[in-house]
Amino acid sequence: MTDRLHVGTRKGLFEIVRHNGTWDVADARILGEPVTAVLADGDRL
Repeated sequence: MTDRLHVGTRKGLFEIVRHNGTWDVADARILGEPVTAVLADGDRL
């Protein structure tokens, strides 16, 4: 299992990672646009 989440929201796409037992936002993309679906494409995420 990976310690990484990709979350689509009304405000963009966020990558959340677990580090030392806590979850932090690692990256934000497509800011200001609603993201209604996220599709994993192998190990490229």
